[in-house]
Amino acid sequence: MIKSLNRHQSQRSIILIAVIAITAIFFYFYRAEAQTNEFKGWFSIIWGDNQDDSTKTKYILTNDRGEDIQLVLDDTLMRSQGGILSFNRKYVAVQGSLATTSEEDGQDVVNVTSIVIIQSQSGAQNVKAAVSPAVTGSRSWVTIMCKFSDYSEEPESLAYFQGMYASTKPGLDHYWRELSYNQVNVAGSNAYGWFVLPHTEAYYNPTDTLGGTDLTLLANECIAAADASVNFSLYSGINMMFNTNFDNGYAWGGSRYMTLDGVTRSWSTTWEPPWAYSNISVIAHEMGHGFGLPHSSGDYGQTYDNAWDVMSDDRYNCAASTDSTYGCLGQHTISYHKEMLGWITAAQKYTGTSATVTLDHFALASAANYRMAQIPINGSNTHFYTVEARQATSSGYDIKLPGKAIVIHEVDTTRSIPAHVVDIDNNGDTGDAGAMWIVGETFTANGVTVKVLSETSNGFTVQIGEPPPCTVYAALPVRVTMYPSGTAYVYFRPHLWANGNGTTYNISSAIDGSYWYGIMSTTTQAGAALAVAYADAVMAQTKIYVKGSAACPTSSGGSIGTINPITTNP
Repeated sequence: MIKSLNRHQSQRSIILIAVIAITAIFFYFYRAEAQTNEFKGWFSIIWGDNQDDSTKTKYILTNDRGEDIQLVLDDTLMRSQGGILSFNRKYVAVQGSLATTSEEDGQDVVNVTSIVIIQSQSGAQNVKAAVSPAVTGSRSWVTIMCKFSDYSEEPESLAYFQGMYASTKPGLDHYWRELSYNQVNVAGSNAYGWFVLPHTEAYYNPTDTLGGTDLTLLANECIAAADASVNFSLYSGINMMFNTNFDNGYAWGGSRYMTLDGVTRSWSTTWEPPWAYSNISVIAHEMGHGFGLPHSSGDYGQTYDNAWDVMSDDRYNCAASTDSTYGCLGQHTISYHKEMLGWITAAQKYTGTSATVTLDHFALASAANYRMAQIPINGSNTHFYTVEARQATSSGYDIKLPGKAIVIHEVDTTRSIPAHVVDIDNNGDTGDAGAMWIVGETFTANGVTVKVLSETSNGFTVQIGEPPPCTVYAALPVRVTMYPSGTAYVYFRPHLWANGNGTTYNISSAIDGSYWYGIMSTTTQAGAALAVAYADAVMAQTKIYVKGSAACPTSSGGSIGTINPITTNP
């Protein structure tokens, strides 16, 4: 009896201990899961682009030990902080809970509850140097070709990748020079390989999921395989070319914070499968991510539907721009992106809500007029429209564009994809008339008006906002004479007319060189001044029309004010 009781007590004790242990383990992991921790490091964005038009984005924090942590970011939180792009390549402090290992690539992830830019341990100067948004001067890249240990195929030769950087079309040095108006080049770029990775393809993507490759591990081992052959300190960017569609079809581009050959900074970095480097437009797209550019898009919740931007539909209309060796060529990127990278200066951009603006075609190497206009929406500097003139050129990389037109983007810098092309017919096709604004058409939304007035030899003239009111002041006529023969004039004193901004212009040229001014009834007066006002057919003062001025660009605009009747003949 006693032995039986002890045995039952022993069993109960074992069960109790087990329950306590399980509870303790659960409580430990619950606290670890729920506890908010702070993490500091360099913030990087890596954009993923699949050949089936799906997309992913990874956010990486690299701490001071060089360890990468994936971040899970809430869109509402990031927009309230100014947008995800404002943190790219900056040193940040992140608060959040350490979550379970990512199912996709096996990396730990942090669910972020707050993020703020701070000074790095190495000092503010290093922060400033590492995150400069401008991309100018020499930006040479190195291609390293890596093959998985279980795949021996080498899809392209070393010469192919070296030739990809050529300074003649379609080489990438030539391409970036044209896009940047010769402000950036990739001269000095080179290629090395093939190098054999230490592991099989499955080792880097053990779950074999779409976008599930451990990009940190793959990059570290590809770079290590090439390290003996490459002096990375000579380059600003790294294109890694792999011999399989290692990530179930994804190509990736962005930046990584690394120390290579004694240089510590954010490095422009891409991961490319064979389908990507068979079309040089894809490499240009991923290098754009390496420069810090996001995607643009239409306004349909898609990513690759903006025909006007290499950072969206880079393979748009490839039939019009294809190389026999390097496949489809990319078009230019949009004005918002070019300004981000410092390729459009303040003097080349009109900013405002009311003006007549001439825009030169976007791809011209030099411009006598503006390259872009930016129109604030409700006075915001983060929400605005951009206006640019685009043309399917006879040569150059914009040869593949849909046509010649004004193109408008709505930009919200707090969005992960800031720029959405305006497509008024909302049919999902940004390459048709709905997104192409031509002479006589007017765009109106959010209190903003853009009217395409005319086409110039190098672009378009647009009226931004409503034209200012025009008031013409004139005196009563005193006599009608014929001067020159057959032409009727009515004489007025030399009063002025003013536009809504207070600028004044003479009504017309003085006929006799004095202060007397003439109004004529035809539209053929030689030597007319900036603005010419016309009387009606019977020379009465019931109608006076303003035509041909910068302030009042349309006929029959304005009103008449009668003042100071003339009582003597001129």
